Amino acid sequence: MLRYYENPDTDAFLRKAQVLPRKAAPPPASSVGECDICCNTAPLGGLDCHHWACSCCWQMYLNTKIMNDATSEIQCIFNGCQLLIQDEKASISFNSYFRLAS
Repeated sequence: MLRYYENPDTDAFLRKAQVLPRKAAPPPASSVGECDICCNTAPLGGLDCHHWACSCCWQMYLNTKIMNDATSEIQCIFNGCQLLIQDEKASISFNSYFRLAS
């Protein structure tokens, strides 16, 4: 915590810690479009990094990470994006998650 307040560039500090600064606008909840993962047309949702996927893909991804990988740090569904999903958001259903994000 002390390093955060001592750092002159807090945005760079947060990005290095895989956290987006609060000033980033949250994505709009449930816009309909083509999922970049399964190519189905469905309501899309995403994180503050603006990577979008349908609820089926998010559910499968989160379930796999929690049940099979047994990891405590789950990153964005898109390969290469290092934004971490908050624990409380990963532990609840996808639909509830997007209500919290908006």
